[in-house]
Amino acid sequence: MPKRKRTKREGEYSPMPRALMLKSRRMFCEVCGTRYGQIRATPSVDDAVFLKVKQVIDHIFPVRFILTLKLDPHVEVNMLSCCGTCHGRKLKHEDKIFRGDVLGFMAGLNRIGYPAARVRTAAMHFGFLEVEKFVPKAQAEKEFLALTEKER
Repeated sequence: MPKRKRTKREGEYSPMPRALMLKSRRMFCEVCGTRYGQIRATPSVDDAVFLKVKQVIDHIFPVRFILTLKLDPHVEVNMLSCCGTCHGRKLKHEDKIFRGDVLGFMAGLNRIGYPAARVRTAAMHFGFLEVEKFVPKAQAEKEFLALTEKER
């Protein structure tokens, strides 16, 4: 199967303010829950490699994309602490948003375990109104209450 051509990402990168980076730090990955500093083996049994889990402060919605909309990407609601592995899995879904597929991007984040509530909050902050149509707030709250009732 031929490799898909990478989508061109418009805009320039803007470095994250240090104060925001420090405020966004956590002890565990907010996606997979792995503790930072822990040693983890790769899934390959034959050629296992042991890696130290490192923290990456990630923008939920990519900096370059948000800057093309003339918005500030460096806001707390758009920041997430994740391990390098989870960040790497997110990168392949970022091409969708540069093609204009915000919902496809969010669905990809959901598939790899990004916290849906955090992604939704960031989307609403940046004014992606199709998100509200896709999952109305009242419906999302009702589903959450139903899930918590089942757990009891």
